[in-house]
Amino acid sequence: MSSTKARSGFGRFTRRSLLGSAGTLRENREFIRGSEPFFILYADNLTRIDLTGMLRFYREHPAPLLMALFHAPVPQNCGIAALGEGSIITGFVEKPAHPASDLANAGIYIADSSLFDYLPPSGPADLGYDVLPKLIGRMKGYVFSEYLLDIGTLDAYHRAQEEWQT
Repeated sequence: MSSTKARSGFGRFTRRSLLGSAGTLRENREFIRGSEPFFILYADNLTRIDLTGMLRFYREHPAPLLMALFHAPVPQNCGIAALGEGSIITGFVEKPAHPASDLANAGIYIADSSLFDYLPPSGPADLGYDVLPKLIGRMKGYVFSEYLLDIGTLDAYHRAQEEWQT
């Protein structure tokens, strides 16, 4: 946990420690209430994904969570999913040393309120480690091919500045 002061983009409260992706969702449940389905988007991704197409797919294939998936050039750095019949995610491992495939979590989701049943009740928590494994067999995957770049490092950020111009 960080001792730096972080302000939530959702509510009007200030936290002195980071909550993780799942903890942030849990703490902002009231903000999301009544907004079904709702998107979850990792802020360090730059993408041109067709969110309207993804939402259409979700409505045709409802689940507690729909995870956007892409073919990763370096799958060891990603959460890797196994996709079965009916777009059901049949396996998920966060950053495996020996990935079984290159089908990776894009950090873009659509969920309904039943997702909150899978979140830890307190403390910092991460979607990739603490929630997604509980949803294996219940969540679905949406494979897309549009532009996606994780800009969580300075090198990737500079790369994005060059690529985004085209």
